[in-house]
Amino acid sequence: MMMAALPTVWWWRRNPLARRIDVVEKWLLLVAWLCATAGSLLTGLVAGIMTNDGLDEQLAGQHSVQAVVLKETPARASAVSSGGLPVVATVRWTGTDGAPRTGRTGIEAGVAVGSRTTVWTDGHGRLMSRPLSQTQVALDAGVVGTAAAVGTASVVLGGAWTVHQLLNRCRMRQWDRDWEQADIRWSGRTP
Repeated sequence: MMMAALPTVWWWRRNPLARRIDVVEKWLLLVAWLCATAGSLLTGLVAGIMTNDGLDEQLAGQHSVQAVVLKETPARASAVSSGGLPVVATVRWTGTDGAPRTGRTGIEAGVAVGSRTTVWTDGHGRLMSRPLSQTQVALDAGVVGTAAAVGTASVVLGGAWTVHQLLNRCRMRQWDRDWEQADIRWSGRTP
């Protein structure tokens, strides 16, 4: 049981056979993992908070108003066939300036002409889509935060992997030079 944990401890012990490049690589991997972990958590948290705040700000600018349905929704768009999805209808409402306005927006299926329905407008009285629920806002913020965290970790670890590959090339060149010198010493040849 104890032997499984020892290689990680031994990895950081002094080794007279370790080259400088090996030590650099150990520290690079440690720093990369720390940066990927801390950076992705911080980036994800900030992105999620900013998305949540932006969506909350957008929701604050929307107002519900009562509108009258002017044109019937298509007959094929009954509540059963649409699956509860909104259908497009022409409606009339009173804008924030008191002037009557007309536009097309999504309403519940099966609403009759002349019926009142709730529509959403912005601060200038223009029609907007229904605002997101708090659950949708939280979900969107979570998705954006997770994507930012994964992206940050991918960039940091991808950079560490690239540097690791460059160090491997350097290590192989050093290995070739050392074998050449050993071959010269062992064979008795002169350089």
